[in-house]
Amino acid sequence: ADLHAEYARQRFERTQQMRPLRDQLQELTSADSPDVRAIGKTYDELAALRKEALLERLSVKRKVRDILGEPETGTRKR
Repeated sequence: ADLHAEYARQRFERTQQMRPLRDQLQELTSADSPDVRAIGKTYDELAALRKEALLERLSVKRKVRDILGEPETGTRKR
């Protein structure tokens, strides 16, 4: 499988999952009487998706390094 295409597909799907949650969070926080419990639940769902995105991004970076044969030094080349 093409690494770039697979990552782009996953990123698109995750963005599609996050969009309604962001909209819902905006609506909940701007309500006259905000429901703190609902805000917390929605925020947690959104945070979980953001965590998945971060972990996937790190996984793809590692795969690219493995393909290119570059060592993991923790520093960037400039």
